[in-house]
Amino acid sequence: MSIMRCLKSNITLDRLVAVLVVCLAPGLLGLGPITAAAQADNAAEVSSDSAPLYTVTIEQLLVDDMRVNDTLSVFLRTDGVPLAGFDLKLATVGDFFQIVEVLPGEIHDSCNWEFFNARRAQGVAVDGKPVSIWQTVALAEMLSGKGGPACFGLEREASLLKLVVTSEFGSLVPDTALPIFFIWEDCSDNTISGKGGDTLALSRRVIDYYASEAHITGNPFPTVTGAPRDCIKAGTINRPQRRVDFINGGIEFKLRVEPDSISSGTTAE
Repeated sequence: MSIMRCLKSNITLDRLVAVLVVCLAPGLLGLGPITAAAQADNAAEVSSDSAPLYTVTIEQLLVDDMRVNDTLSVFLRTDGVPLAGFDLKLATVGDFFQIVEVLPGEIHDSCNWEFFNARRAQGVAVDGKPVSIWQTVALAEMLSGKGGPACFGLEREASLLKLVVTSEFGSLVPDTALPIFFIWEDCSDNTISGKGGDTLALSRRVIDYYASEAHITGNPFPTVTGAPRDCIKAGTINRPQRRVDFINGGIEFKLRVEPDSISSGTTAE
């Protein structure tokens, strides 16, 4: 089903994510309860003929003064494979820093995509630490007959999102590394639609750059290890495919030690 035909009727923003899934992923529909056993086996479908079509990477940032006011990018590498939209959900743990805004990336701006919406989702607490969650939905084209986007991706690595981060309102940051990671709260999270609107790509692998102290495990949601196996309905003609590698990132805080001016001088005789 074409996303342009599917979105001809007017929809509100709070219904957009649901409509995106209905339009692009018939294989996600009609699922029964997802079993706990499937959570432990959520990446078992990866095979030798399922090389990733897309790789989504959260940037890593090194901070040497224990304070951060900066922007991190979420990059997409496709090797020229076009896309028509995406639904990404990212999270942080703790109160040392926070994501205060999520902005469109280069693909949205350069290709003149028609829709972008980022919102702070309801967070949870894990191991006594707050989890801040952001969800972002972007579509290349909302309605047919409007001229359409200039492109459906770039022929090189380019940003999907820009994350504005700050530690100004948080606790004193220790010498540590703090992850920004992808999180799944249902089967529609962290998905990419192909240009034709009949292919939905789910997680193939999830790679950590910084380890998290929080243990986010659900039954089967929430999870940080990718879409569970039961997110793909067996026997569906256009069922979703595991073709996205997700690489988590974050911020590494390093204490900057200034040289001791006294020790660097000479001793008078």
